[in-house]
Amino acid sequence: MPCSHLTLESRSHLDASDVDILQKFRAQKVITSSLRMNHAVGMVEPALWVADIVCGAVVQSRVGNPTYLAKLSGAVDLRQI
Repeated sequence: MPCSHLTLESRSHLDASDVDILQKFRAQKVITSSLRMNHAVGMVEPALWVADIVCGAVVQSRVGNPTYLAKLSGAVDLRQI
């Protein structure tokens, strides 16, 4: 899926490490120079909540409560690595 803009959750002083890894990926040609990244505060960017919701559903399923993951089953593809 094409992507031109990436929004990451701001972690204050750790944001610089995200910028650093982006630059390293560009240098290694893992990503193109056209990919743009910005940081947003999680409380004000609802799209950032999705990862927390999915992770919470997976954890609940692993501890015996599959209800939430079942509700997301059509949108979640879990891979064991």
